[in-house]
Amino acid sequence: MKVTRLVVFSVGLQFMNAVLAGTASATPIVACQSDWNVLYGSLVAAKSSFTNHEDYVGSLEKLYSVWPRLSDVTHPFVEEDLTDFQARVNALAIAPQAKLDPAVAQRLTAEAQDVIDCANTLD
Repeated sequence: MKVTRLVVFSVGLQFMNAVLAGTASATPIVACQSDWNVLYGSLVAAKSSFTNHEDYVGSLEKLYSVWPRLSDVTHPFVEEDLTDFQARVNALAIAPQAKLDPAVAQRLTAEAQDVIDCANTLD
């Protein structure tokens, strides 16, 4: 009786492993949302690095536009919106009179790239 249970349990585990193997490589959307939260937290923490409040608010609005789209795996504009966000913060950092600390812009750009990379792994 114990051997039968062990065999049935073992076969069940192998079946579940085979079923789940196809989804094991896919990134869960929660991971991308977590990356977005890190980026959002960095942007909020960097508020004082912006020399113009309107530039900060504009960057925040651009980042907010990504959140609802990130919950829809098939939405095509996540990468586009985050690339626009990256371009915006980089432009602020390289302006003749820098409106954002370049080190902060570099960190925000890298964190936005993490979200883009994660979103590109979603199925």
